[in-house]
Amino acid sequence: MKKIKGFKINLRFREILRFLKATANISEITLQLEEAVKREKARFEKAVKPSAVFETIPKEKIDFELGVDMPEGWIAASFFVATLGSAVEKDITDAKEASENLLEKILHSIFLEALEQSANFINRLLSDEAKEESCEISERQKVSSYAVLEKIFKMISVDKIGVNLLESKELQPQYTSCGVFFWVPNTKKKR
Repeated sequence: MKKIKGFKINLRFREILRFLKATANISEITLQLEEAVKREKARFEKAVKPSAVFETIPKEKIDFELGVDMPEGWIAASFFVATLGSAVEKDITDAKEASENLLEKILHSIFLEALEQSANFINRLLSDEAKEESCEISERQKVSSYAVLEKIFKMISVDKIGVNLLESKELQPQYTSCGVFFWVPNTKKKR
């Protein structure tokens, strides 16, 4: 198992706006809204410090259904859990209590982008490892099935980054994601 704490990510402005449009049902991004997003992005760019754990397991040692699309010929799976921690939840709570609905939606979009960037960071690390083994990494598959999450949480030490799977079938802290990348042998012929 590998653990990474407090790694740096680059929040993408356009992706934050995309999340904002999708989650807040905002049809038009005004100049004023863009400025608010830029301000909050700058505030959290260095403040958000994701943590993650991941483990690569050979196919023959995975004895349960994953409930995701698996590529042909895969030989191993890398499971990951990434979190922003519980500190960011306070910012959302503060915005809610102050009845700042727009700020709450902006922060939510920023944190969704931070989780996306965390998964992209893990993808880059795994891609480098896979190349050394003459493999490629598949597209990320999100894991949301409670039964599958339970099994993954038994395989990797998510407690090392402060993540729990609640009986209510939710991940805690709120801004936590889990996924899998599959290792596929590289079949490209060298010239």
